[in-house]
Amino acid sequence: MFILFRYLCSVNYDYFNYFGDRDHNIVAEHRRRVNHQVHERFRIRDNNDPLNMSVPMFEQLYRMPQHAVVDLCNILRPFVPQRSSPQQIPLFRKVLITLSFLATGSYQRMLGRSIDSAVSQTTGVSRCLREIVTALNHEQILNRFIRFPLTREERAPIIQRNEQLGLPRVLGLIDGFLLRLSYLPHNLERRSFYSRKGFLALNAQLVSPFLAIIHKLLKWFE
Repeated sequence: MFILFRYLCSVNYDYFNYFGDRDHNIVAEHRRRVNHQVHERFRIRDNNDPLNMSVPMFEQLYRMPQHAVVDLCNILRPFVPQRSSPQQIPLFRKVLITLSFLATGSYQRMLGRSIDSAVSQTTGVSRCLREIVTALNHEQILNRFIRFPLTREERAPIIQRNEQLGLPRVLGLIDGFLLRLSYLPHNLERRSFYSRKGFLALNAQLVSPFLAIIHKLLKWFE
């Protein structure tokens, strides 16, 4: 350690010109470098088009093909806040960031890819997740896509498809799971959310006939 300290003290730093031909203003130079890094991140992000990926690679990353993501963006557009900032993240990338996180459950793996490398974890990714998940849970979208078939005409094709799979007279498969909560607002009673496994969770129940949710139930423990 002492040898390293002596070496650093003996190095000639005259060749290193931090300011170049600019004014020797540390605050202004720091601001200039930060702005340059920000614009460089946006340039890298905007020049990377994920639609140019192959369909298998795209589905591996986002769990759905490109055309389905485009349709999802058109559906969510009225429910996602739009900003006029030139540095605003486009809706298409917000959806991809959210799908990537929901598919992997990891910030680090997502941020390690070039498509999302220009988005910070603390602000960009968190804001994208909040906006897109809030839009997905909008009442109009839930009522449009999660709807239990009530008429005979609506149930007939579902039952027929299940019969071909060896499940006669079955409308859907039901399953329950514990949705773990990492945060609970202070105005809610914590003991109502303690699960049998010893952590805070919601008791979730889904009914699905064939890769589609037709009924959901989320509640705390009574």
